[in-house]
Amino acid sequence: LLVDQLDFYAGGYPVRFGQYSAGIIALRTAPPPADRLQLEAEVDLLRASALAIIPFDEGKGSVALAFRRSYYELLLPLITDAVSLAYTDYQLRLDYKLTPRLTFSLFFFGSRDSLRAAQDLGAGSTTGGASLGYDYSFDQAIVSVDWQPVSALRLRWSSTIGPSAIGITGQSTGDSALGTDTRATRLGERLEFILTEAPNLVTTLGSEISVFLYHFTGSLPSLGELPAIPAPSSDGTAMSLAPAGSVN
Repeated sequence: LLVDQLDFYAGGYPVRFGQYSAGIIALRTAPPPADRLQLEAEVDLLRASALAIIPFDEGKGSVALAFRRSYYELLLPLITDAVSLAYTDYQLRLDYKLTPRLTFSLFFFGSRDSLRAAQDLGAGSTTGGASLGYDYSFDQAIVSVDWQPVSALRLRWSSTIGPSAIGITGQSTGDSALGTDTRATRLGERLEFILTEAPNLVTTLGSEISVFLYHFTGSLPSLGELPAIPAPSSDGTAMSLAPAGSVN
């Protein structure tokens, strides 16, 4: 109910998508139907989800809430202890028509994903183990205003803010824990002027600015004394990295 259009560009995508260099999947959301209250719930073997759409002010506005949660972490231990998987995501959308030509929207959404994998190494008295973990999370808020002063002209303004984090960890028996933790905060603003000259002719002008504030910490293998022949191997200890945050 919240998806308006899904486009796939293998190449030659529109300039409004910025400085990408590969294919793009573009998903555009839309205000949900605001003519009635809607409640929906779904439960299957792998996940549970719920959706609620609540109209207000005689249909001028609506609030949509959606939530999804997996329970792989409850089922996988019944099969194997080597893998753990979990994901959660949510969406909250508020739409309101201030006037027939002026619309306000707030879209808040996020996700939490994690994966853990372990394996046994060696045999006999040299048996050990290794583990790898991956965590990804983000929260984003998008505020937008859509104004159509005349039928042929539409102005859209939007602003984006939100944090994200990627964590990778790994450890083998007898070695120090290794991994990286990358955190970023995105600040963005976008303005578009859309002129419809004819049903098959549309001109779009606009500008966009995005700022990413990064913070990176991590532990990498220590290779002991350098240089050396043959090439050095890890001595089981770790070096910590914690550079200052940067702006891109």
